[in-house]
Amino acid sequence: MNEELDEIAERYEEAGFFKRFTGMLSGLGKPHDTREYKLARIELQRLSAPIAAAGTAAASVCSSAAGRAAVRISRAALSAA
Repeated sequence: MNEELDEIAERYEEAGFFKRFTGMLSGLGKPHDTREYKLARIELQRLSAPIAAAGTAAASVCSSAAGRAAVRISRAALSAA
């Protein structure tokens, strides 16, 4: 009975970050037509999505701050002229 419960629990167990990361790295080393490589590419996309989102948000904030600074400088230059 315990073996059956352990088997069921294994199906629903999720791999942690480091296990997924090492699996991804080993999959990326496989030939490109293998299932492991394709799964590793999907995992790479999944793991890079939060980083890309944070980078996009940071770039947006920086660009809007730079734009506001440029407007202030332009207005100061026009008022001084």
